[in-house]
Amino acid sequence: MTQLKTYKYKLYNRDATKHLDRILDLSSWIYNHCIALHRRYYRLYKKQLNKYQLQKHLTKLKKLHVEWNEVPSQAIQDITDRIDRAYRLFYSNLKLKKKTSIPHFQKRQNYCSFTTKQCGYKLLEGSKIRIAGRVFPYWKSREIKGEIKTLTVKRTSRGYYIYLVCEEEISYPERVTSGNSVGFDFGMKNFLTASDGNNINFPLFLKQNLNRLASMSRKFSKSKGKIGSRTSLCKIHEKISNQRNDMHWKLAHALTDMYDVLCFETLEVSTMLKSCMKKIMDFGFAAFIQIIQYVAKQKGKAIVFVDKWFPSSKLCSECGWKNDSLTLSDREWVCHQCGCVHDRDHNASINILREGTSSLSACTSGA
Repeated sequence: MTQLKTYKYKLYNRDATKHLDRILDLSSWIYNHCIALHRRYYRLYKKQLNKYQLQKHLTKLKKLHVEWNEVPSQAIQDITDRIDRAYRLFYSNLKLKKKTSIPHFQKRQNYCSFTTKQCGYKLLEGSKIRIAGRVFPYWKSREIKGEIKTLTVKRTSRGYYIYLVCEEEISYPERVTSGNSVGFDFGMKNFLTASDGNNINFPLFLKQNLNRLASMSRKFSKSKGKIGSRTSLCKIHEKISNQRNDMHWKLAHALTDMYDVLCFETLEVSTMLKSCMKKIMDFGFAAFIQIIQYVAKQKGKAIVFVDKWFPSSKLCSECGWKNDSLTLSDREWVCHQCGCVHDRDHNASINILREGTSSLSACTSGA
């Protein structure tokens, strides 16, 4: 079985990055020219421009605009592919009556990536890569496995990165349905409250950097949006995002190494945001769920989701009595039937574990 996997590396050599800036500037010019052609064609013929016709037209235009030849030919083809996908998505959503904006012009500073396939780059020895005739060293944090399908060069506020999409042969291990099992409840006090007491506390990276963000935001406002101040502000936001993403991956690997079956409650993020938006966004629950599902699949572990309407917080984990009067502000409550005192989140995690493992057992026995 084959799978596509993306490897991300940071590029170095500041002097040569001006060459990449030049390619991105030209790519944005070509992109906006294609958008203009699409709109003109629709205005005349009331239908979408075929991407193959557009590619032939761009080949002729390269004789007129000689500087376009600095952009790799397959990167120009990818521009037409991007626009074609965007228009197809727009028309399909239009039929489904979904609100989607039509592909629009891009500002030069907002056009941040180009993609090429077989040509335009070459991996060299010593953790170096040649892109469009220039050599860049990169930090090779892990070995590349499989056949490289595409290379994407992306510009961020912290520099340039390359994304290598590779196709590699994989074999998933058989799913483990016995061994250590745990139920987790997402909460405001702890990131994850575990049924076995191993609660997970998550650093609030946004909260830790609020003072720096406020200071940089004031400078950005006073500078009236100058490029330097905007870049400094974007660097802080990108650093916070990278810290959170790194913690999500490390936590996902640690939990899947510790447990064979992990049970979670299906999240209603839109409802959670109404109660505490800043903290919910800082935790990044939805992103963590996607990551742990991917890691668990690689390791053959089971991820079970309990229905969002399951009253995990209201049920007594000792006797099963349901407390219908429980509110969000109640962090502890006493069971009127057996007298057991419950911590709201820990009680919910135990109920999630029981419901998740019972549904998993029903699925395996039915299969």
